[in-house]
Amino acid sequence: MTISWREIWNKKDRINKIILDFLIKADGFDSGAGAFDVEDWINYTKSLYDLIGIKSNYKVYEVGCGSGAFLFPLYLKGIDVSGVDYSNQLIEIATKFLPENSFSVDDAVNISKIGKTYDVVLSHAVFFYFKNLEYAEKVFKNMVNISNNKIAILDVCDMDKFEKYHSKRIEKFIAEGFSKEEYEKKYEGLDHLFFEKKWFIELAKKYNLKINIMDQSYKNYGNSEFRFNVILEKIS
Repeated sequence: MTISWREIWNKKDRINKIILDFLIKADGFDSGAGAFDVEDWINYTKSLYDLIGIKSNYKVYEVGCGSGAFLFPLYLKGIDVSGVDYSNQLIEIATKFLPENSFSVDDAVNISKIGKTYDVVLSHAVFFYFKNLEYAEKVFKNMVNISNNKIAILDVCDMDKFEKYHSKRIEKFIAEGFSKEEYEKKYEGLDHLFFEKKWFIELAKKYNLKINIMDQSYKNYGNSEFRFNVILEKIS
């Protein structure tokens, strides 16, 4: 079977992978221990979709959606996706490449004002950017309020691995010819918020939710060993 150049250049899968590669880079998953290529991203996100149990008729809302890289594979399957992010530039990208879907610019703590509910409300690699646990709980509560069924907090920094995470990063920084002091100066004010698993367990009890916590285990994701995922479900 032969294929023509016309068929190659008009192949949707090829174009979609180029778009996805751009979205991955726009969302910052293109360097260091957080780097992904397109194929790994497709496999990684699919593993998380399966973990959550996303169905084709679900409406999915992402808190901190960025340019839409995490939602894009769902969008290609025709799933209704929406999201919010505080970056106007990233939301412009999401609106361009995931058209006919709803994206807004706002702070994560304000999502309750959207006035809609979704089957799945999730965040991916976002909670560690929050300023403190009090703020994180406010966002969590609002995610619960706008969810009809499931809430997923994905790629969470594990407090049990706090020391190991920083030791490994400093070790790598020194191996590249820098000092510990230079590391501390470079990342001053850019700390990640680490979470204890029991914090989520207590919130699940408080808001009457089923909970399942799993360590990250994707081998081609450098940060995976320091992260965990939380899947919650409303009890009917």
